Amino acid sequence: MHSPHLPTEVLICIAEWLSCDPPYDPTLNPFGWYSVGISYLYSFPQLWEGNRFVQFTNTVSPPLGLPKSKVDLGTMVKVLHLGGLVHQSSNSQTARLLGRLKKGLTKFVAPQTGLAQVVNGLAAISKCRELRHLDLRLVRGRSIDFPRIKKAVSNLQQLRSLFLPATMEMTPTDSSAGEWPPRLSYMTVGGYFNPELMPTFNWPPNISKLQLRYCTELDTPVLKNIFSNEQLRTSLKGLILNNTNWEMFSEEESDVLYSLPNLDYLKMPLDFMKYLMILPVRHERQPLPLRTLELTQRYFRDDLNFNFSEELLKALSNNLRNLWALGIGESSLDDIKDSYKRIDDEIWKHVETSSDDEFDKLGIEDVGIYTIDDDTGCGDRTLVAPVNDFNI
Repeated sequence: MHSPHLPTEVLICIAEWLSCDPPYDPTLNPFGWYSVGISYLYSFPQLWEGNRFVQFTNTVSPPLGLPKSKVDLGTMVKVLHLGGLVHQSSNSQTARLLGRLKKGLTKFVAPQTGLAQVVNGLAAISKCRELRHLDLRLVRGRSIDFPRIKKAVSNLQQLRSLFLPATMEMTPTDSSAGEWPPRLSYMTVGGYFNPELMPTFNWPPNISKLQLRYCTELDTPVLKNIFSNEQLRTSLKGLILNNTNWEMFSEEESDVLYSLPNLDYLKMPLDFMKYLMILPVRHERQPLPLRTLELTQRYFRDDLNFNFSEELLKALSNNLRNLWALGIGESSLDDIKDSYKRIDDEIWKHVETSSDDEFDKLGIEDVGIYTIDDDTGCGDRTLVAPVNDFNI
């Protein structure tokens, strides 16, 4: 009896369907599965347990004297997540590994290392021309040279999202740093902002989504200067203000959101509704363009000096009259429990008067009220979570 044979195209479809957690290992089966399945096993290697990292590097980038594989396994790796590593990789080893993976790598999460390793690795990163997501958030060091990072990513024409180190200072750049990648639309920024630089800072030309986390001295004047930048002000569609930012609203409130004409997504601590002058509704205000608003745990410990749910109901027919979706962190559900259904009904009135074309354009999955995980500043080792905030 002859063994059954399926075309490679069919095996690929089956392998895609079986690629789940825990992953099914097709290399343990005959009949062509090995050649199809090996690419899936290497596309996203799980390197944060035991000695897997050493085994992986010895396989795709063997040390001198060891035999090399007949198959170029490095070209199969699409996602390299080194966020769970601390001491396992040396400066030269990380750079050499990136060199072997550069042809197919689309996502890279840098390890928790000091300044020296990242600088040495920037040249290797710049050669990963298929890279779409670059995550440097875990990089440690007192100061990171921003112009050098920009110069490295200027070669990455496919780059969509860039997560900068939390300890970096945004400094001026000149022509020697190159141009931003044309497809770069999402940035996560931390560290120090120079207030005098921000109004004229050269952001990526197509930036539309920005997350501010672990920023120092992000007080009201600094926030105003960031969003006084005409390029950022008009292009920004999504904004995340994280709980990890320091010294926010220590001086005064801010109406900066009302200067962002295209902002349709906002995620922030619940009490920022007061400090960004959304609540309480003091008078008739221009409606914010927001379609999705997500509120995480409070930034300050002080109680709000108004009835949150009642003021939110007023805002839904005033400055939040465009809202379609409201996500509430688990720790804040008590703030709306007395008016949950009324708030949900009011949001659905907005939804029912909107067109299907507008829904399809924005790609909003949840409408009405829904529960979200509270943003505590943890989870930095994840790759997909911050990306999914903006559906990248």
